[in-house]
Amino acid sequence: MLWNASIRLRNIYFKSFYMNFASVEPKYRQNGISKNLFLDTINKAKLECVDILVMDPFNHGFYTKYGYSSALENYALEIPSSLFSRDEHVAIDEIYSFSLLNNQDGFKSFQSLKEYFWNEEITMNELQVDTIFLSSRTCLEYRCAMIHNDVDKGYILYHIKDSVLTVHEIRYNNKMTLYKLKQYLHNYIAQIKLYVFENIPFRFPKEMFIKDYWDINSRIKFTYEPFRMIRIVDLYSVITKIKVNSPQNEINLKIVDESIEANTGIYTFQEDGAIYKNKYNKYDAEIGIKDFTKLLSGIETANDLWLNNKIITDNLHVLSLLDQIFPRIETFSADIY
Repeated sequence: MLWNASIRLRNIYFKSFYMNFASVEPKYRQNGISKNLFLDTINKAKLECVDILVMDPFNHGFYTKYGYSSALENYALEIPSSLFSRDEHVAIDEIYSFSLLNNQDGFKSFQSLKEYFWNEEITMNELQVDTIFLSSRTCLEYRCAMIHNDVDKGYILYHIKDSVLTVHEIRYNNKMTLYKLKQYLHNYIAQIKLYVFENIPFRFPKEMFIKDYWDINSRIKFTYEPFRMIRIVDLYSVITKIKVNSPQNEINLKIVDESIEANTGIYTFQEDGAIYKNKYNKYDAEIGIKDFTKLLSGIETANDLWLNNKIITDNLHVLSLLDQIFPRIETFSADIY
């Protein structure tokens, strides 16, 4: 099923479809059903002028053959409760918690705070979906701890199972708010063996949560765990909407899309910032659509892609020009559904 959405990349908003992952029963596989579903989705997206498809699949490898790319970064942090730090001086009486399940008022408060961060935290590549979709998701089985006043704004979306407290989302507008949310989590320490933060950026202040941070051992785990995949539907539209930097010299980049033929072509980036698609056969470098998506989002540099044989070129100066156009940035996707 497709849901109307808006995704932000490099601080540009794109009309999107958020797509539930598709699954075909084993006895019907190898009949092209998945490919036909993908093509039908692409055709519908084109009709509605959708630039990007978004999904959070379980099996990333399956979708890469259709041009989907893990182009946004997310990390996970695991802290044994014995190493979880405490701040006794921090008051948490302003924090209120509630279950989202069958709680219309609580859900509205949660959604309102999500809207606030969508509008204010423009450095993150977030996805905004239909409220109807959000209200039907698994997140309603979670609890929400929230603080919302003139100074502090933040929330935690979490659940507890088998002595593990899993934080699915954590948002905050300042460090003191984060201290208060952390102290709220510490209140559960008697019944918790492990704290797991599922979805955090690389720059998350881990040292705030860990006792003797500079003397930690292997019991602390901080791992790269991307979950969101994106698929560019209209490549020329996306490239021209992104506010890319102008290269020092003109560059012709061949982008190959084996699933959407209209996207394949040679894209010229001029010194004056103009971008156009031409029909010439001459080009400076070649890249596939799923790897170009990583360059465009900012999760990888052209040089890194070249080192991994994802960009084909004999002119290494081209790599520096591409990194001028699409500089490496943080690509954290702050929400989870």
